[in-house]
Amino acid sequence: MSNIRIKASKCQECDKVIVPPRDLCPYCRHKSTGTNLIELRNEGEVLSFTELHKPPEGFNSPLKMALVKLEYDAVVLCLGAEDFNSQVEIGSLVNLTYDSEGRVRFSLE
Repeated sequence: MSNIRIKASKCQECDKVIVPPRDLCPYCRHKSTGTNLIELRNEGEVLSFTELHKPPEGFNSPLKMALVKLEYDAVVLCLGAEDFNSQVEIGSLVNLTYDSEGRVRFSLE
């Protein structure tokens, strides 16, 4: 485990936590007027995943992607780590990091 923290925002209206941080809540459409940034632990559980064999330009095949549930029920779509070759399953515990482009990546704990 690393000490990386995942950046998020917490809606002041509905209390949902959103990754990546946003000024407009995608759940209730409330526009934030103040600082609502928080940081989450980089550990989560895979809710769903897929593997793209014809990924967009700039990505290598196969490209693994997962929907990961973090603390406060925040959910983030992330890419598999660039060297990720393991088999992921629903319920797998994963660690998250940021790549050089600022994208969230996952790897098995």
